[in-house]
Amino acid sequence: MLQPRSHHICWAWMAAILVAQTAACAVDPARNSATVNEHVERTRRLATLLESEFTRHVRGDTALRARITAIAQCAGITDPCLVNQPLASGTLNVYVTQAQFGLCSASNAEYDPQLDVIFVDEELMRPLMMSDGFASARPSREVLAPEAETYFRLTILHELGHRLLHRERYRAGSSDPTELMAIESEADQFALDRIQECQTGDARSARGTGDLTGGKLRLPSSSRMTAKDQALAELGAMVFRLTESFLFSSSDYSPYTRDKSHKSFVERSQSMLTTAMRASESPNVTAFLRLASEHLNRLDAVRPRLRAELRTSSPIAHVVAGLDRIVILDTLGHKYSIEYSALPLRPGSAHVIHTSSKSAEISPLPRATQVFAFGHHDCVLFEPGVGMACFTASDLSDREASEWRVSSEWSYIIPRSDGSSLIGVTNSLDANHRTVERIFQRMSASGASAVTTESSLILGMISKGAPADIGDIRLQWTPAGLLAIASSRSRPDRVAAARLDGELSVCNYEEYIAPASGDNDTAPSYVGTGSELLAITEQFDPYARHVRPYLIEVWRLSTSRAADRVCSYPLAIDKIPLNAEPIEWLGYIHPSVVSAFGSSAAGIVCVSFMDSTYLYDVAHADIQPLFHPPGTYLSEAPDDTVLIYAPGGFKCYVVGIGSIGDA
Repeated sequence: MLQPRSHHICWAWMAAILVAQTAACAVDPARNSATVNEHVERTRRLATLLESEFTRHVRGDTALRARITAIAQCAGITDPCLVNQPLASGTLNVYVTQAQFGLCSASNAEYDPQLDVIFVDEELMRPLMMSDGFASARPSREVLAPEAETYFRLTILHELGHRLLHRERYRAGSSDPTELMAIESEADQFALDRIQECQTGDARSARGTGDLTGGKLRLPSSSRMTAKDQALAELGAMVFRLTESFLFSSSDYSPYTRDKSHKSFVERSQSMLTTAMRASESPNVTAFLRLASEHLNRLDAVRPRLRAELRTSSPIAHVVAGLDRIVILDTLGHKYSIEYSALPLRPGSAHVIHTSSKSAEISPLPRATQVFAFGHHDCVLFEPGVGMACFTASDLSDREASEWRVSSEWSYIIPRSDGSSLIGVTNSLDANHRTVERIFQRMSASGASAVTTESSLILGMISKGAPADIGDIRLQWTPAGLLAIASSRSRPDRVAAARLDGELSVCNYEEYIAPASGDNDTAPSYVGTGSELLAITEQFDPYARHVRPYLIEVWRLSTSRAADRVCSYPLAIDKIPLNAEPIEWLGYIHPSVVSAFGSSAAGIVCVSFMDSTYLYDVAHADIQPLFHPPGTYLSEAPDDTVLIYAPGGFKCYVVGIGSIGDA
């Protein structure tokens, strides 16, 4: 008996709304039939939601109703709160929904001024999992992390701001982008003004200070702050963690997504942090917010260079830059591919690419597997101790059924980004498992026979018969070919660089003066361009106090004079207060490391283990942040492009590394 009666009430209620909407259309001709039809459809979907089993489950969630009521009270609303109940006047009507009902976008909330209701997507209450790395899974069903609860409150307050401030303006149906942006900014400010009350009234705010963002940003344990500053610190942590989560989440929403009325999440978050910094009363909290803001600045640095955002339906394991397409392998063993010519040119939200047919499945790959392009093979798999298997985009069969080729003794491979050649490296170890010799084998995609040499032979040619004085050797591909770089044991201020020919013989050798090393500097990473040798260093020590600027520096090396510092850029962690200890603020227990690769003539990508990914623009001799946060993987692609992804994430970013005008 109860089921038919509920059904009758829902449809009678919907009919009353339709009558009211029709009358409103007659009074206000500006409300055209398209607008009315849209609300008729939304009312129908709402009726379907109210009849669903999902709604019966939500109605029994008294804790959810209490949460929303408390947030509404912070907004100054005293009306009774109803959750997934038939519409009632004089109340705050909130409807929790799911994607199948089509009432609200994923992981978001939306105010409907015609119905005077707030729709809340269920995923907003189960935000992406907060982990020490990137969000890499579907919405969590566990208790909300503090930052996720802050985001839930901020979103609900934003929609309540629309209800209190903008209902009539919405009903008037303005389509002016400038006015719509202003409305959204007002709602953001409304939420920010009231979030502090929500946070300070919460028992969570009594928890200790310290780690707020999974060890990436933290406040010193000695910090003493008011409840207001604690709330502001949690707001900064929320912005930082949620931005990272959206970056590689399974949602099509990303930190760069914009529409005609909403700025991107990064832009809106920056406004929140600016306001929070002005309100902070604690120098430490202000510094914490400034550090979070700098992380967002660096994350937003990629936007002018962003060529496409790609999203898969399963977590990504590897991304391969083929000659004409991008190939993505997921953790379930599926393959995705998209041709460069099909990439969306104006990314605004993640572009979904779908898995290939079942015949294109491969087994999940071990973590040590290298994946790259080689010749006409869009996907080459190399597993140490097993060997290498080559596939084309249309022929990617099960790994166990594939013919593994080439030496299984190789330790790793150094592929050339254009797919024309590769170097297989075998480490020869002594009884203490120390590398005493490296054997290099060059293979050409054209089918030419492999060429083999030993590191001692190259060192002998470089050091003119005195290999004992030369330290380890490293090979790298440059726009001009293969380069061997080695340091001197007896003279740490010297570095040797030799260009190798197709037979792995030294055809040109120079000895350079290395940059002077300070007490806080990391070991240089050397990289060759087509015409010069550069060194990349970091001026940073996590164990020393912050008494001088923390920098990433680019040096041009010479054979006859001291290295010349070409340019530098402050590290993000330079934002921590002077005379503070980085290890206390950042939680780092490992010295910073910087690496660089530069097979593109346009730019050299420099990866800071503890900071950001930077780009050295060869043409302009300038270094700037390219991507943030650290911990991402990069794959070099043709046409001065890199692919950036996080293993376990769902998104891949296609980024240009040429001059901005060309990106």
